[in-house]
Amino acid sequence: MNTTRLTNGLGHGLLALCLTLPVTAFGQSAAQPVAAEREDDDRTEGADAPAGTGERLPPLSVIATRGTRSVDDIPGNVTVIDRQELDLRMVEDIGELVRHLPGIQVDRQTSGTNPFGDRTGFTIRGVSGNRILTLVDGSRTLERITDNTRDVVELTHMKRVEIQRGPASALWGSDALGGVVAFETMDPEDYLAVSGRDTAFRFDTTHSTLDNATGGVGAAALRYGDFAASLSLGRRVGHEPENRNARSSKAAGAVWDCYRNPGATLCGQLDPADIRADNVLAKLVWTPGSDHRIGLTLEHFERETEVEQLYDHGYDAAGNFVANYDRTQTLSRQRIALEHDWTVDIGPIETIRWQLSHSPQKSRREGTRDRILANGSSETRYDYLEYEEAFTEFDAQFDGGFATGPLSHRLTWGIDGDYTETDYERIDTTVNHTTGTTTVARAGGFNFANATTIRADAYVQDEIGLWNGRLRVTPALRLAHYAIDPHPNADYKPVDGAEPRKVTETEPTWKLGAVLDLDDSYSVYAQYAEGFKMPTAQQLYTSLPSTSFNLVPNPNLRPESVKNYEAGLRGRFRDGSFSVGGFYADYTDFIQSFVFLPNGDITYDNLTTVKVWGLEASGELYLDDLWSVTGALSAQRGKQQASPGEDTTAFDGAIPLGGTLGLHYDDSEMGLRASLYGTFQRGVTRTAGSNAYKPGGYGVFDFAAAWTPAHWITLRLGIDNIFDKRYFPSSATAYAAQPSGTSVANTNPIEAQVQPGRAFSLGATLTF
Repeated sequence: MNTTRLTNGLGHGLLALCLTLPVTAFGQSAAQPVAAEREDDDRTEGADAPAGTGERLPPLSVIATRGTRSVDDIPGNVTVIDRQELDLRMVEDIGELVRHLPGIQVDRQTSGTNPFGDRTGFTIRGVSGNRILTLVDGSRTLERITDNTRDVVELTHMKRVEIQRGPASALWGSDALGGVVAFETMDPEDYLAVSGRDTAFRFDTTHSTLDNATGGVGAAALRYGDFAASLSLGRRVGHEPENRNARSSKAAGAVWDCYRNPGATLCGQLDPADIRADNVLAKLVWTPGSDHRIGLTLEHFERETEVEQLYDHGYDAAGNFVANYDRTQTLSRQRIALEHDWTVDIGPIETIRWQLSHSPQKSRREGTRDRILANGSSETRYDYLEYEEAFTEFDAQFDGGFATGPLSHRLTWGIDGDYTETDYERIDTTVNHTTGTTTVARAGGFNFANATTIRADAYVQDEIGLWNGRLRVTPALRLAHYAIDPHPNADYKPVDGAEPRKVTETEPTWKLGAVLDLDDSYSVYAQYAEGFKMPTAQQLYTSLPSTSFNLVPNPNLRPESVKNYEAGLRGRFRDGSFSVGGFYADYTDFIQSFVFLPNGDITYDNLTTVKVWGLEASGELYLDDLWSVTGALSAQRGKQQASPGEDTTAFDGAIPLGGTLGLHYDDSEMGLRASLYGTFQRGVTRTAGSNAYKPGGYGVFDFAAAWTPAHWITLRLGIDNIFDKRYFPSSATAYAAQPSGTSVANTNPIEAQVQPGRAFSLGATLTF
């Protein structure tokens, strides 16, 4: 028997399976075309070779090993999305970023208490929120609390985005419980490489019919001797997303009936909003020699959303008349960072990289509500809520290689720490215009103590090569020290006997992975990885005395933790590649909110254990030098137990079987690129609650194209949801199949979760 023919046949069979399963499974996921993994400049490592050479190189990962490695050499699942892919699809936000990725989801907040339409954050392999570490150039982003959002990143200045599925605490510390999303911003060299000169200019503009948003970005770069600098300015203005596929009543096809007052926002629609987002990124790079690269970064992001809240316009159940309620949310993130890459070549140390950064981030909400009370008096309430985190971070990393007998070693070690100040303020001022009285209420709602957090970690990783590099075994260890020290201000309202106190924790975290090359085409991988997540200040120190019950802090909360196992098979050939892998994650000590104590008080507590397992696969096939096909799938299943002895139920965070297929055309001579995507999702069949809504399956098709008629201009067209399909995301299981009452149905209608219908995008890029 011809072994080569057999193995090639097996590989192409697996490749065909990866490409056809998304349709047969009627599911959702995405594989990126290799063409979309090319960078715009020759400075990017891992870019694909030109069509026709037969050489198809995989993209490179940076976060998985804290060094530049091919994704084929990583014992896990990593996705890399580059600037060219972001441009082709004209990605506006993190929801659109993961639109074609398997097992990853980003929802939109649409409740009456949060009418700003923010993105909630990433869900990876069933876990979300603060359990996913989000970084911008290695710096942390704002934590999610009950009264805010983590949606503080726009894609305006991003060079690439890297997403690692599964825990990564051994290298990245607390919060990397379910995965890592790392954003990397553009450097001066990226712009200069495109122009081929010592000056470069780029201007982008886009328009989307989804939210009637128009964006523009202007960037300039300059090289002068050993210095290079760039400045990029971006602005996007828009409105609330259109949701024309939502229904207002069951008679019209809605899941629930929903009846609002005349003049109120229709059920399923978002309140009228005006949105403005500004981005500024400035960089200065000094390269005094080939051994040094020193960079200074200044970044400013601000998004302001002004909402005319109308869902509750008119008379309420108590007979009060809500005349108007104008609300504003301002999200901001600033960052200053100094970094140094140094090639030292001293003994076992080859390179040293350190970074010092300071990043204050803030979420501020303000509102003005006018009411006429049932007794005839009129009042105005001014509400103010501000949550701020200021991160000061330092990271020093050392890398080097050496050999011990037949073994090669690539050693990475370092220290990683930060000092974070957390500040929460809430003030509600009510003015009764009839009586002339003013009432000020401070620290209402989810009041928690301000705090300082110190993270001080050390880590080490050894990439060991055996059998001339055919087998790579990578153990890693991190020792993380974490301390949260509350410093409540005068507004904090402690519950007697439950005063806040300092919490410290020292946590070792392990990882062991291996990749074995079976031959030049095939490899297998396996990995065991641990992750942990420290409690937040809100979870530890929420406190609000009440006459009927108390919200009490719980300083005894334990860190959430996970043990993750995964393994898979990969193949890469001249005309394609595939990857198939499975994972099993065992989470313990999940922190639950609103846990009732025997005395009737409410607190946070470690209750839930969660187990999630699944299958992930992707493939790509090059039909010729111009055409390629991609496919991917993800299937997840999970179960949870609230506490020992209780029944085990389904875990709603697990995303059902789904996948995507893509057909791609890339003609560099004509300057034309086009992609047609089909996204398929199986309906939900298992839920934790018997009354939970179970979204059905769906299929959605998208199209994106870019044409470069001259080297200095590129025109783009995008169509999302071509056939205007009405569908719900799998996360709609958080809603009941039937609401508990009229108030719930009117305040937080499930129809607001209907995903956008057909939308068009236009864009252009000028480069000089």
